[in-house]
Amino acid sequence: MSDLTAILLIDDDEEDYFLTSDLVEKIDHKKFTLDWVDNYEKGLEIICRKVHEVYLIDYRLGVKNGLELIVEAKSLGVEAPFILMTGLGDWKIDQQALEAGAADYLVKGTLTADRLDRTIRYALHEARHRSALQQLNSELEERVAARTRDLEAANEELRKSQNLYRNIANNFPNGLIMVFDLKLDMIFADGKELIRLGLAKQELEGHALRDVVSKAIFRSMEEELLPVFAGNERSFEVSFRGYDYLLRGVPLRDKADRVERVLVVANNVTEQKKAAEEIKRALEQERLLNNLKSRFVSMASHEFRTPLSTIMSSVTLIGRYKDALYEEKRQKHIDRIKNSVKNLNNILNDLLSLGKLEEGKIHVHPEVFNLYTFTQEIVDEHLSVAKKGQSINFECECENQEVALDKHLLKNIFHNLISNAIKYSPENKQIDVLMKVKENQLNVEIRDKGIGIPEEEQKHLFERFFRAHNATNIQGTGLGLNIVKEYLHLMGGEISFTSKLHEGTSFQIQLPLSAA
Repeated sequence: MSDLTAILLIDDDEEDYFLTSDLVEKIDHKKFTLDWVDNYEKGLEIICRKVHEVYLIDYRLGVKNGLELIVEAKSLGVEAPFILMTGLGDWKIDQQALEAGAADYLVKGTLTADRLDRTIRYALHEARHRSALQQLNSELEERVAARTRDLEAANEELRKSQNLYRNIANNFPNGLIMVFDLKLDMIFADGKELIRLGLAKQELEGHALRDVVSKAIFRSMEEELLPVFAGNERSFEVSFRGYDYLLRGVPLRDKADRVERVLVVANNVTEQKKAAEEIKRALEQERLLNNLKSRFVSMASHEFRTPLSTIMSSVTLIGRYKDALYEEKRQKHIDRIKNSVKNLNNILNDLLSLGKLEEGKIHVHPEVFNLYTFTQEIVDEHLSVAKKGQSINFECECENQEVALDKHLLKNIFHNLISNAIKYSPENKQIDVLMKVKENQLNVEIRDKGIGIPEEEQKHLFERFFRAHNATNIQGTGLGLNIVKEYLHLMGGEISFTSKLHEGTSFQIQLPLSAA
């Protein structure tokens, strides 16, 4: 019989007992036994013995009803499930049954063996689940009570520790001392740094860290403090309210050697970091300066030596060609000397321009002029120095366009870009100078079919003294494009380029029609 579930039916109608008994008999697994009493008082007496696992309660029991019986039984500590049974379905009684604590509500006229079986099994399952939860709650309450006693003892220790922390914090000029628990709630905070941050102790102590700092700072500190709760010391940096702090986390062990709190000392290192950054910038500036000096010496030794050697050798040879028969050879060397002097002059002009730009002595002096005529003259000048078979295709959609720009700066820009196109393009190639005006902006493209710029070196193109590795045997200082960019910047313009190795380069200029 120990495997059978004992059910008690409390119903004042014997026929209902027979009907219910028949339903129980029809249940396939036959694991229920059914007892019966026919009145409220006897039913309550048997219920209080707690010998049954389920109670089927009829709604009508004479003067009192089944709902009252359920309420009274539960008040006496009976935890077994109660199932209310009525002759007719009534939504109000259904609601009252739930409020009284009934596990379910059944209508006799529609009741079947399967429905009764399922209702009893579900009620038992729910009761056992509830009993398990009650047991867990009871155990949890015991643990909480024990933990409360431990905390009371720990709080006494904390008060002693806080006095020590407070004395340290008050003598800590640029910092803050904090103590966190496992949930990263701040249980102590003090230090003169609170004044700088505009914070009061009351805004920190007893508050969760996530409520004081941003999400990003909280996630960072949570990650850094995790190893500290594991027993390891940790140092890390945090920026807060415009200041930089170096934080040192130290585990605080209790008498059982557990780490449930950590001490964090925050030191304001903003000024130290600024000083370090200044030193770093100074060192970087010095490194760049040394690099520029090195590149300048390398450029000068090459670019000055070549024309000077040419001049020296040509002068020597001219001295040998005294006879009129050697006039052609003499003229050839004179031309070589002129070109070398011109190259030296160009180098010196680049260096002078660079120096003036550095000192801020280059100023924009706009004047009104015809853009087409101005550019055509520059193109014609360069045709005379183009290589054999080279041509310059000049297209301008703005023949009557007047502009107010600095002619000297603009001429230097065009001269540099067209000269480069000639210099880095082979013979018999066309150079395009394309110009148009759109929405008060001058757009210029200077395009060649020359050697191109290696892709990996293109990012350095506008740096001073930079020369691509495929241009080392072609005369140049590596200053021209840097100066072009600076001149355009002074006039409010921009420059960009596209290039492909062995196919050519295109420079694009965007410039307002009037320079400030």
